[in-house]
Amino acid sequence: MIRIKILYDNNLKERRFISAWGFSCFIEEKKILFDTGGQSSVLFHNMKELKVPFENIEHIFISHIHGDHTGSLIPLVKKIKKVKVWIPENFPEELKIELGTYGARIKNIKGATKLFENVYSTGIMGKYPPEQSLLIDTKRGIILIVGCSHPGILNIATKAKNILNKKIHLILGGLHLRGYPRAHLFHIISLLKNETERIAPCHCTGEDATEIIKEVWKEGFIEVAVGTSIEC
Repeated sequence: MIRIKILYDNNLKERRFISAWGFSCFIEEKKILFDTGGQSSVLFHNMKELKVPFENIEHIFISHIHGDHTGSLIPLVKKIKKVKVWIPENFPEELKIELGTYGARIKNIKGATKLFENVYSTGIMGKYPPEQSLLIDTKRGIILIVGCSHPGILNIATKAKNILNKKIHLILGGLHLRGYPRAHLFHIISLLKNETERIAPCHCTGEDATEIIKEVWKEGFIEVAVGTSIEC
């Protein structure tokens, strides 16, 4: 079983957590922190509430360079020190050098890559900004975790399936569908319905898109907020 804890999101349901614009989640069994959110004070508070100690994080996977996904990276590495940071190769060299001075082991990602057993990156996709997504290979299918889906969630889903030649069981993360006309949303979401059994939209997905997704997926829809735990 894979358990994923949402550490950072702009959706809030329980007052003991702090919400802010951004995204981060922790994949317990793989000891991977996916993105870091924007403010370290928010991330660290939610980690404490969800009982995710710093020493449990062995890998940090960064989807893209935007501050709401990387803002806590340096403070986090200062605390963890010897951690592997899987980062798009186009990130500034100055940042990589700084991370290295605090003990991080930088792993540059360009193309589709196997990180370790049953864990993969899509490789860099798109240009504005370049973004990678995380794949976890399970018996039930692929768990696809996305940061903001800037390259297009349908494009990401297609590449994920091609890399592992398997169906997608779950898509989790920001789908970047804010501000689209409803007709366009219905078109994208109807196509996406064919790609995954379960879906957990959050962060930059948008309220209209989330409501439509909830209607379309029904029992396959997972509502996400800071503090949500998802089991697969």
